[in-house]
Amino acid sequence: MACCGASTAGDQSLGSISRVALDAPPWGRPAFRIEITLAVTETAPVAPPGEARPALARLPTGGPPLRPAGDTTRLRPSPPFTWT
Repeated sequence: MACCGASTAGDQSLGSISRVALDAPPWGRPAFRIEITLAVTETAPVAPPGEARPALARLPTGGPPLRPAGDTTRLRPSPPFTWT
C-alpha cells in the first residue's frame, strides 16, 4: 500500500491521503490527513444570477395545501420556563 495519494475504486476517486507536518517530538508518530468523498451531489442553480425565487415556488404542485384556506393561526410566544 502506498503512503500517500489518491484512493480509487475502479475508475472512481474515493478521496485522498497525505502526510501532515506537525510540531511533534522526534519519537512522535506521523500524522496523516484523510479526505473521503462520501457522495457526489449534482446541483442545479435555483434561479439565474441576479434573480431570486422563493422556496415555495420550487414545491411540487397538485397536493394538499400547506394550510387550509382562511387559516389565520398565528404563532404565540412560549410561556416563560421556571424550575420546579
